[in-house]
Amino acid sequence: MNEFSAQIFDQLDGYTPEPDGWPDWRDVVVRARKQRTHRLLVALAAAVIVLGSATAVTAALGGFDSWLVGEPGTPASSAEQERFAAANRSLASFPRDTKLRELVRANVGGRQYELYGFRSGNSLCLRLKAVSLGHSIGPTCAPLSKVVNATAPVVAVVGNDGFQDRSNLPSAAVSFGIAADGVSRVEVRAVDGVHRAAIGGNAYLWVDDNPNTGQHVSSVTAIRAGGSRITVPLSRSWGYLTVDAAPERPPRGPARVQAKIPHPTVGWFLRNERRGVSLGEVRKQLPTSTPLYTNGLESTRLVKPDPLSNVLVGLTGRWCLIVYQRGPTDFCSPGREFWSRGPLNVALTSEGDEFVRISGVAADGVERVTVFLSSGERQPAALRDNLLTTLVPAAEFPARIVAFDRHGRVVGVLTWRWRIGGPVPTAAVRNLHAAVRVTGPNGTTAVARVGRSIRGYRCWRIDFSTGQSPGGCSPRIVGGPLARVDGVQPAGRDLFVIGHVFGAVGRVQLEFTNGDVIRARPAAGLFIVAIPREHLRPERQLAFAVGYTTGDLRLQKQGIVFKLKP
Repeated sequence: MNEFSAQIFDQLDGYTPEPDGWPDWRDVVVRARKQRTHRLLVALAAAVIVLGSATAVTAALGGFDSWLVGEPGTPASSAEQERFAAANRSLASFPRDTKLRELVRANVGGRQYELYGFRSGNSLCLRLKAVSLGHSIGPTCAPLSKVVNATAPVVAVVGNDGFQDRSNLPSAAVSFGIAADGVSRVEVRAVDGVHRAAIGGNAYLWVDDNPNTGQHVSSVTAIRAGGSRITVPLSRSWGYLTVDAAPERPPRGPARVQAKIPHPTVGWFLRNERRGVSLGEVRKQLPTSTPLYTNGLESTRLVKPDPLSNVLVGLTGRWCLIVYQRGPTDFCSPGREFWSRGPLNVALTSEGDEFVRISGVAADGVERVTVFLSSGERQPAALRDNLLTTLVPAAEFPARIVAFDRHGRVVGVLTWRWRIGGPVPTAAVRNLHAAVRVTGPNGTTAVARVGRSIRGYRCWRIDFSTGQSPGGCSPRIVGGPLARVDGVQPAGRDLFVIGHVFGAVGRVQLEFTNGDVIRARPAAGLFIVAIPREHLRPERQLAFAVGYTTGDLRLQKQGIVFKLKP
């Protein structure tokens, strides 16, 4: 397709109506299971027409079908269901009749972990309970469209997360997601190598007990019973404040407005009409110490655009957008600035590390809102009383948020990039030169290579003689000075501490609890320290990375933990 054809497509696309809702997957799957030859072909044809995707048909017939009908795993115990119901009674909650399903139980390092899941409308949600630690992660959700259009038999819902102790040191690193039928094994590639995850209930769960600082997963591999493998990349960059250097895909969808809404506004809000719920109803569920909006308290209204989600979106003051999910967040723009980009105003919030929630307000005259992803997929936003929300994959940005009027004309376009600072310049990735060389006590060599700072980015890579090559691109940091540890990299029988400095940091010291001190001088903002032989033990140890300015002024002190795995 040439540029002219793409423009024609975008113009015609504005006149193509979006379906009002998602298909009834429970009905599709049940009929696919029960009916034979002729009826099965009819069901397949209907699925192709509705979804326009062969992968969706595969999923409905036996890949992710248990998730599509909301019945993965087994029913949760009555006690666990009651606890879930008790925690699910806020205004921003899933429907009261949501049924929790038990997916995976795992014992790691003597600690018990339980993974639960459920489907609610167009969201597939997971919740990890660390029984022994007394903490939980989630529920964290993935959009149904991600599973329906999946090209791999595994979808990471939480690629990287974990639990910390009271000293903010890692107690466990975790990764979990959804697996299709026929997946016999799931492997995760972490900083320290490849690990096997627990699987069950069409889900996978990987836990690293008492991990090294900076432990995280870079990819997930699904292995079918016949031995075929497919790998899904997660984070491609490594370290504190680094971003992926992969080229950014161009945004898709209509880029031009076809009809204007002259004076965007929300009439019912200006008229103080009662829509959704009031601030007073929300405040009843908040601790008295919770700070909540100082502007226009009496006018605040919150609406649930998608009744099957756990998100409220609202307006207050003149003008502030509110997103309420496990707590309130407000995004304010003074006066006319709120509508300065047309009849749309949106805010982005993270849903775990793999998905992004787009919430916002559409002015009177907007009939529907669709999000066009860089992969070519379209995600309709739930829209009610001018307020909207939808969930999209973070890997499929930039996203174009398009508003249509009742005639199908484009009346508003917003293009959002999830990556802060925009794409990394290609030139910043090229011609990395050796800046630091460090050799561990057991002979492993690390060579740090860095590039020139281009448009605010400096890219780097550390090549180990054992084959690992972590790297990324770091944006310019305003302020400082600052010294931060990216993580601990095992390489052969050695361990290396890797970090970055910003501003006037002259040296970094690694201080051990027995009084040992190792000094390192940063080069091009990067430092590497090899753990000495006497500290290379399988027991987890504590050390502190301390930065000093060029004037020998001591900066922040960061605790790190490490161990040499057998």
